Amino acid sequence: MSIVNLQNVTYKYPLTDAPVLENIDLQVEEGEFVAMIGPNGAGKSTLCYTLSGFVPHFYKGELTGTVEVAGVETHESTLSEWVMNVGLAFQNPFNQISGAKYTVFEEIAFGLENTGVPREEMKERVERALDLTGISDLAERSPYSLSGGQQQRVALTSILVMEPKVLVLDEPTSQMDPIDTARLSDKKRAGRAQSGMDRSVRRPRGRPVRGQDPARRKTQPGAHIRLFGGQRLWHLTLHLHRA
Repeated sequence: MSIVNLQNVTYKYPLTDAPVLENIDLQVEEGEFVAMIGPNGAGKSTLCYTLSGFVPHFYKGELTGTVEVAGVETHESTLSEWVMNVGLAFQNPFNQISGAKYTVFEEIAFGLENTGVPREEMKERVERALDLTGISDLAERSPYSLSGGQQQRVALTSILVMEPKVLVLDEPTSQMDPIDTARLSDKKRAGRAQSGMDRSVRRPRGRPVRGQDPARRKTQPGAHIRLFGGQRLWHLTLHLHRA
């Protein structure tokens, strides 16, 4: 069974007439790496919010169709339950920093604290996540003393440390410079050696999601990954693609 299963999904934000998503069908297999591409306003971020449970549990509005992740349907789950399976990195990392912690290390550990992870396991997982994303040197810095690109890496690390079954990334390198983007894309520490994604999904404005063979796409720095469905988050590989 697909780890992500969307069938005939249509969504309208509150107080709007036109749907942002309409008749979306999408299946992602466990371990598959998928990129979402499309113009501004096509609904890419809304699709990310839908996969991560913020639609409909936070943004409300009208959602129809089937949204199923890791065998759980969104209408049959609460947001607090849903986020244990799906991790979302927002476009703007400032929105994701808790504001409750003084150091990057504490910020990364915040989610683990809230779920009651034992102290020693928490320490090991935070150190591993910091090393994975290459920000161990920022561990004792304040999250608010960092650049936008550094904050983006902290936000991503805070999601990775939770070990979700599905990782959803909404422009995860948008505030990084080319050097940091390249460094992050080189983190292939768990054996994913492919030169590109498994497939891409086009989201033309006002049209259903469509798949595309990655062999027909060029790989260039500076574009952004949209979606990754994976068996273990430590299998994360960041490949950057542009149509």
